[in-house]
Amino acid sequence: MNLNVDSDNFEIKRELLIKVDTDGVIKSISKNCYRILGFMQSEILNTNIDKFLGYGFNDLLSRESFETLVLKKDGKQLLFEVVSKPVFNDGSKIVGAYLSLIDISKYLHIEERYNQLIETCEKTKDVFFTFQILPEFKFIYINPYIEEILGYDLEMHYADSNFPFSIVHPDDLHIQKSKVDKNSDFSKAFCVRFKHKDGHYVWIEDFLVPKYNKNGDLVSVSGFSRDITERKNLEKMLEEQNKLLEMDVTAEIKANKIMEKTLKSQEELLVNISHELKTPLNVISATAQLLEMYYMDDSITNKEDILIKHFKSIKLNTYRLSKLINNIVDSSKIEAGFLELNLLNANIVNVVEEIVMSVTSFVKIKGLNIIFDTDTEEKIIACDPEKIERIMLNLISNATKFSNENGEIFVNVKDMDDWVEISVKDNGIGIEEKKLDIIFNRFEQVDKSLSRNTEGTGIGLNLVKSIVELHGGSINVESEYGKGSKFTVTLPAGAVAKDNMIYDKNIRNKDERIRLEFSDVYF
Repeated sequence: MNLNVDSDNFEIKRELLIKVDTDGVIKSISKNCYRILGFMQSEILNTNIDKFLGYGFNDLLSRESFETLVLKKDGKQLLFEVVSKPVFNDGSKIVGAYLSLIDISKYLHIEERYNQLIETCEKTKDVFFTFQILPEFKFIYINPYIEEILGYDLEMHYADSNFPFSIVHPDDLHIQKSKVDKNSDFSKAFCVRFKHKDGHYVWIEDFLVPKYNKNGDLVSVSGFSRDITERKNLEKMLEEQNKLLEMDVTAEIKANKIMEKTLKSQEELLVNISHELKTPLNVISATAQLLEMYYMDDSITNKEDILIKHFKSIKLNTYRLSKLINNIVDSSKIEAGFLELNLLNANIVNVVEEIVMSVTSFVKIKGLNIIFDTDTEEKIIACDPEKIERIMLNLISNATKFSNENGEIFVNVKDMDDWVEISVKDNGIGIEEKKLDIIFNRFEQVDKSLSRNTEGTGIGLNLVKSIVELHGGSINVESEYGKGSKFTVTLPAGAVAKDNMIYDKNIRNKDERIRLEFSDVYF
């Protein structure tokens, strides 16, 4: 040991240099003893080292290095590391010793603080760790709470540097790898799922502090991890609730739009009904006034042709009123679930053919030709013949209304084994494609203008669809605007249990019902 070092250097190192003789008497001491211990040199010189350090001369020589507490003048103690070297004379005889005392008290405080920190880390529910990247992958430290979070023994983390990567969720592996990438953004938290020992996944949030060497290489990362599984589950639950809320809001908005559309349609219905009521009532009222005038003028005689014409007008318009009222009543019954079917075993081919034959004269008045065709002569099905008649008269009257003079209407019955298909096709004005989806909606009309060539409330086709569905069937429409339309009704082919419930076409008179259904077709 070089004892010829200036005192300033000793002060920087907080090192005391002492020379003792073989009796342990202090013969010299460095000048910084006052600053370090509070004693003047004169107070220490010629005292025995035993009183100062607690060790005699022989004890000092037997120990090259040791730690001991030294009492300062103010009563406080300092921890010194003591290194002793013997001093020889020319004859190689020990004549004393040099002692170097280095104050290591602050290092003791650091160690105590470090131990306290480790103890705190091991008690906390956050996982503190240091992971070395260079020169090799390994955990320098990780506190034991990791066992409680992931279920694996602590030794597994130390034994295998690749262990954290082997239990990470496959979708999060790229995030785990970014933790050891020097180009990563360490200002943000890293959230990764790790597989627990029992098989479920645990969300871990890492906050990392990187350490780089002078070449800019990432040599280690330190930080802490915490289990955020509960938070993630809560976030997922809130997200699902928000989605449900959005769906509810969206559904409410849609419901409001539907309600607005329905209210608008109902308003249009009221306008149409008002028009439908006023027109025949005005005709009847005007005819009644005219007849009254003839009677009051005593000019009613010799006017049979005129009277017959007016009587027909009155009758036609009463049919129109009856049809309107019937449609409104039946539509309301269906909506309330009160309309019932009177099912009978009937030959649907005969039912449809009879209806076609009955309306032929009415269709011809409009300058149209109606053609019936079938691929079978008999098909017994369970149906309500009156309701089937209602369906067919509505579809045929619509085809008549929307067909031009010299047009044709085709009615076809087709046997589909378990089903029967009835179609009504015309080569009239057709329906716009954008209106095909709404044509069966209640209160909807293809032509909503009051100046159209035919009348209607928009209830008819919705009523037809409802009656078809009551039979367990369906209805669809095909149309090409300007070229015509085809309505197809599909009904199940089953029969009712009671065989004696047979439809008898001879006991029914359709003339009044036909006139009623065709009352809004202008001839």
